[in-house]
Amino acid sequence: MVKKVEQLDRAALIDRIKVLEEDLKREKDMNKKFNHIFVSKVNHEIRTPLNSVLGFANLLGNDQIEGYKRKLYVKYLNSSTESLLFRIENLLDYAMLTVGQLELIEEKDQSLDHLFVGLYEAFLLEKQFQEKRNVTLLLSKKDGVGEIIASFDRRKLKKMLSILLANALQGTREGNIEFGYELADKGHIRFYVSDSADQYRTEYIRKIFDEKNLSGMTQKDTDINLSLVRDLVRFMKGEIDITPKPGGKGNVVSFILPLHYHIQTIDELSGREEHNNKKYMND
Repeated sequence: MVKKVEQLDRAALIDRIKVLEEDLKREKDMNKKFNHIFVSKVNHEIRTPLNSVLGFANLLGNDQIEGYKRKLYVKYLNSSTESLLFRIENLLDYAMLTVGQLELIEEKDQSLDHLFVGLYEAFLLEKQFQEKRNVTLLLSKKDGVGEIIASFDRRKLKKMLSILLANALQGTREGNIEFGYELADKGHIRFYVSDSADQYRTEYIRKIFDEKNLSGMTQKDTDINLSLVRDLVRFMKGEIDITPKPGGKGNVVSFILPLHYHIQTIDELSGREEHNNKKYMND
């Protein structure tokens, strides 16, 4: 009887070892696939802005370039450099997120209005730089609600919204780009970016956000920035969605995050401003 039990235990142990070996092989295959895709993404994401940096740097080395052209080349050089740094930062964040080393740094009592106004001003300049004269940028704010003061990782939230706005600006030739936020339910805030992109662009983005693979990169993903937004939202225990734009072409990308917040009323804001003014006069 004892020998029979020992045989059963040995058989179960052998089966368990086989399962572990299969899991280990599967994990090695996934890591190998990830490394291959990640390297190809790095090459794709960095090559374009890097070529622009090198190209305009070489042009600026020509002493015969006229003054107005030189200023224009410097402008393009600065833009390409910022784009390169932004993409490198996103690649590093994506790699850290994929291996589980990315951390949330929550900052308390942050003003969402300040964050959104800053994004609005930055992308107004970017719209002018890209000469998108037929595109109107709109910041949607709820009048009379008061100011939302929340605790969140400012850098990551700004990154996600910047990527979505840059993507909307890239895909919209004419029409409106509107972005903003609203209270979803208790403890949740909905952020959104609405564009007027063509249908092919909508389908392309939907494929990325509908991807079920939580590990991130797959062969179908050709935009690491949008993939980063998708996985950052999941990492922050939120939900992301893309829907057709009501009453026109384009789509609305939105994501809901659980955030601790409170509403600072108009009276509180006025009182704080009056207090600051009195303090300034006393000083």
